Parts: sequence; structure tokens; C-alpha cells
Amino acid sequence: MSTYAVPPIVDAIQEFKVQSHNDQAEYGGVLGGIVNVVTKQGTNELHGALWEYLRNDAFDARGYFVPSVQPFKQHMFGVTAGGL
Repeated sequence: MSTYAVPPIVDAIQEFKVQSHNDQAEYGGVLGGIVNVVTKQGTNELHGALWEYLRNDAFDARGYFVPSVQPFKQHMFGVTAGGL
């Protein structure tokens, strides 16, 4: 079984590509899928990102046989910074 030695940080990923059923020699006869990941390049300037992941019952649909939506609120905040 092959895995990555160091899991990539999600905010450091610039792009990824999933390839399946690839029979080219450069991939060594892998039967499953291959995930190629490109990380963001470095810089000498300070940069970052601020984000919020929001789940709220206002966004949920009510089931046909359920009289009301279950109350649910989840907020996850995050920030990344890099450079210099």
C-alpha cells in the first residue's frame, strides 16, 4: 500500500488532479487511482487567508415525513499566513 509520508496542508494546495484507470508506464501499473498535488509556490511577501465553514439548519431541507428540521449550528473559523 502506498501513502504519502507527509500529508499536505489544505491551504497550501494550488491544484490537484485525480487520474483513474491509468495504464501508462510512468505510473508503475497502479490498479487504483493516482492523485497529483501541486503546492503553492513561495514568495517573499506576507500573504494569508481568513475563512469560515458554516453549517446551519436554515440551509437544510425538511424531510417529507419529518415535521420540522433538527436545530443545528456549526461555525469553524480559520486563518493561514505565510511568506517572508
